[in-house]
Amino acid sequence: MNGRGFEPTSSARWRRYRLLVALGALAALCLLLPRGAAAHPLGNFTINHYSRLEFAKETVQLTYVLDYAEIPTFQQMKQLDTDGDGALSTAEANAYLDANLPSLVANLHLIVAGQAVHLAVADRAASFVPGQGGLPTLRVEAHLTSALPAGWQSSGAATYADGNYAERLGWREIVVQGAAGVGIQGASVPDHDVTNELRTYPANMLTSPLNVTAAHFTLVPGAGGDIGSRAASVPRPAASLNRPTDRVAALITARELTPQVILVSLLLALVWGAAHALTPGHGKTVV
Repeated sequence: MNGRGFEPTSSARWRRYRLLVALGALAALCLLLPRGAAAHPLGNFTINHYSRLEFAKETVQLTYVLDYAEIPTFQQMKQLDTDGDGALSTAEANAYLDANLPSLVANLHLIVAGQAVHLAVADRAASFVPGQGGLPTLRVEAHLTSALPAGWQSSGAATYADGNYAERLGWREIVVQGAAGVGIQGASVPDHDVTNELRTYPANMLTSPLNVTAAHFTLVPGAGGDIGSRAASVPRPAASLNRPTDRVAALITARELTPQVILVSLLLALVWGAAHALTPGHGKTVV
């Protein structure tokens, strides 16, 4: 401490330097890397949600899927791949689910006939799926079940809401289906999905991706299926597409900056820094 205030330590200055170098490399590489098809077209930073509620024979079954893109998967890697071998073993998957699934389930809210429905986990799974640049992505699946509240036949108004990762961008899809003994009336969401449980994302919807976090509908006794009209599901934008930073996910997930990476980053930053002076408008913003 002196008259000029706090002087950062050499370690702090080095960390700041590394951060600036990485940001310079990101700005350069985002302009160099080609555009291509992505497993997560809304971005490598997204967490995508899928819920399918199936009502039949006095019960409800909920299929819940979370598809973590490359960056959120990497952020959890120390908890996922505890032995560092690059694979997710059964023991590691179970340990991860033991630690995280209860809070995820607690944020799923189903109310039928004015009563909260407490969902129990019937089975669960967590697995790595190959992503861009050789990076893994995480897929979490859970099947939950519960009996319907007593007296739902006389007052079957119901709501469902997914409160997980509300601050994160991603595709959000909810499906409600009826079957034997339970019909669905006036649902605000469709009775079929468009992503095959987040395995494929329809190209014709990427400009207006689904961002459905809640649904309302009415359960009625009957043969099952849809009874009456459903409100049209209106997709809402969930994320901007083709963000340049998504194309350099592999760079920012590097475990360390080697001298070679630093040298190349500096050279690229110098090149695009010089180009910055010649680029008007949006070019300056990107740089």
